Amino acid sequence: MAVGEPGYPWAAAQAYEAQRVYSAPPEELVLLLYEAGARHGRRAIAALESRNFEEAHLRIVKMQDVLDSLLAGLREDLPLGRELAALYHFYKDHLVAANVRKDPARVREAVEFFEEMAVTWREAVRRARSAQGTAAERSV
Repeated sequence: MAVGEPGYPWAAAQAYEAQRVYSAPPEELVLLLYEAGARHGRRAIAALESRNFEEAHLRIVKMQDVLDSLLAGLREDLPLGRELAALYHFYKDHLVAANVRKDPARVREAVEFFEEMAVTWREAVRRARSAQGTAAERSV
């Protein structure tokens, strides 16, 4: 039985995803949020293109929820936090307009943002872990 077929064990998949989130280190939670934003966006685009406006609305709202979660984790007292907050607020407003206008192009722009941020964050985590490993080797 494949994902999406009737009878697929969604409860098990949801439990797996919940466990993945609860056990992830903090730096990976940000990556999971970026990936979730992109995933919901791709589904919103498909729903808009098939004129399933209810599903599109739900997915766009989920994208906004992801941005709210990212905003909640920021330290806006730091310059980078303020810059990211401005970006997140811009895309929240962009998604409101996309939802009102049923505009897949605006959703696509937000998906691109989430995907680019995921790539950037993944690389930052890799470099930080590499630097920690190098620092640990020097202290031995």
